[in-house]
Amino acid sequence: MGSSIKLIMKNYIMDNQGFTLVEIIAVLVMLGILAAVALPKYMKLSETARTKSAMAAIAEGITRCNQAFAKQLVAGTTPTNGTILTAVTGSSTGTGTKDDDLFNSNSDLADYDGSFSIKDDTITITVNKVQTKTITPIVKEWILPSS
Repeated sequence: MGSSIKLIMKNYIMDNQGFTLVEIIAVLVMLGILAAVALPKYMKLSETARTKSAMAAIAEGITRCNQAFAKQLVAGTTPTNGTILTAVTGSSTGTGTKDDDLFNSNSDLADYDGSFSIKDDTITITVNKVQTKTITPIVKEWILPSS
């Protein structure tokens, strides 16, 4: 019985000589098509992720403005855009001098290149880059609530 198994295995091994050239080319063509379809989708996914990340940074900036506004109200002071921006960035011009400023290059949160700016009763938050990759600028305004 052992010799018949050896004979079957020997015949099986002898019959299987590997892949034909046509089979290898067919697999390479399928891999090429898959790569041609997947790569653009991956690139679009990366771009979308950067845009969503920039939107999250702007939402954080708005949250920081709201928090500064609330702290000033609780403290009994009259909030202005200048005092709010100073509380958020460390500067009334929005240049980002605080260590925890959202756009401070010395910050651990420096995944973003952006700015805060003031015009009348509005603070404008802009993000231009995410992780050194330039994106279409994302802009959002925070309007000083009437107190």
